[in-house]
Amino acid sequence: MTSPWVTTKELLEYMRCSRTTLANNMDQFSYGIHYRRVNPTAPRSKIMWHLKRVEDVFCKLVVHK
Repeated sequence: MTSPWVTTKELLEYMRCSRTTLANNMDQFSYGIHYRRVNPTAPRSKIMWHLKRVEDVFCKLVVHK
């Protein structure tokens, strides 16, 4: 079984976006839903991303008013 959780590097390669783009959109993601830390007690621990949920956020339709 393949895990839905991927590293930041894998996410950026799949989404074809930069770290800056990801950082600029952090307010769209929720901890525990879209991403989590490998070691939750370490503030600088590597982040794992839920690929499908992040993809859903980036692929949302934008409605112009």
